[in-house]
Amino acid sequence: MQLAIHLAAGQALFGVEPGDTFTASGMKVLLLQAENDEGDLAEMRDGVLKGCDDLTPEKRERALSNIRVVTICDTVSDAFGITLDALISGRGPFDLVMVDPAFAYLGGDSNSQKDVSHFMRELLNPLVQKHRVGLLLAHHTNKQRPPEGRSNSKRKEVR
Repeated sequence: MQLAIHLAAGQALFGVEPGDTFTASGMKVLLLQAENDEGDLAEMRDGVLKGCDDLTPEKRERALSNIRVVTICDTVSDAFGITLDALISGRGPFDLVMVDPAFAYLGGDSNSQKDVSHFMRELLNPLVQKHRVGLLLAHHTNKQRPPEGRSNSKRKEVR
């Protein structure tokens, strides 16, 4: 969310630059997500904005007008590709598409070269080329419970 807001405002973050073309207007960002409800999204947005002392009120307004968030929870693989193509065509143009989490849309085994290659090379890459958009895939590891009879109490706290 923080990166989306900064790029949509036309401002760099974490060493990622929006480029001279987007400095004044900001990037048009499509954020596709599968795991957060509207309250979670609003909380993230508001938390980021509260902590962004580097964004002027004008840049904050620009960022919010440049971001479109779409929740897709029921579409994977080829159907996801069709849906993404329609979203970019119908609601665009966009400069950047962010997908979070990527494996929610894979529709296969994330350890399978065949499944991942199909998703990346046959579905996403042609859309990136067709629509001339950047693509950022977010991924996180699964939340796993410790094996039966073991706890996480031996983890060291990092400060």
